[in-house]
Amino acid sequence: MKTRPLFTLFGTGLAAALFLGGTACRSSRTEYQRLLIEKYAAYWNTGEADGAEAVMHPDFEIRYCMEGFQPSSVKGIEAFRKEMARVHAQSLALVVDEAVYGTDTITLRWTFHATYPDGAGGAPTTAQAKGISLIHLKDGRIADEWMAYDRKSLMEERGYEMKRK
Repeated sequence: MKTRPLFTLFGTGLAAALFLGGTACRSSRTEYQRLLIEKYAAYWNTGEADGAEAVMHPDFEIRYCMEGFQPSSVKGIEAFRKEMARVHAQSLALVVDEAVYGTDTITLRWTFHATYPDGAGGAPTTAQAKGISLIHLKDGRIADEWMAYDRKSLMEERGYEMKRK
């Protein structure tokens, strides 16, 4: 009988230590992932992808999933660098509106603002789109991103009219 309170106290202390230890591990993992996403978003905002090897896995791939269009992708870090130069030519600004961090996944809800040159020499147009990304991690780096966004609203905001065939 005398050992029961000690066992209960020990069990409670062990449970608290495991809980707090697990929380500390989750907290440091989440902080690491948050910093990873900060660096990744900076690539989108600056067009520069210096140090990408530390952020992205060598097998990195972006998969654009757009309704009504063939899915396209960007494979590899060098292709990513070219993609950043392409999108940054549109004065892209990416804002992460919400992030949910999992063990090996990160889900983002984001908004981008871009300025598009007028092909006919007129004034550039600005537009924004909202989207979502599911990012998978491998070996502590971004392995892939599945991206979808509201392309219809983006095109309408740029002055295009959608017609059915």
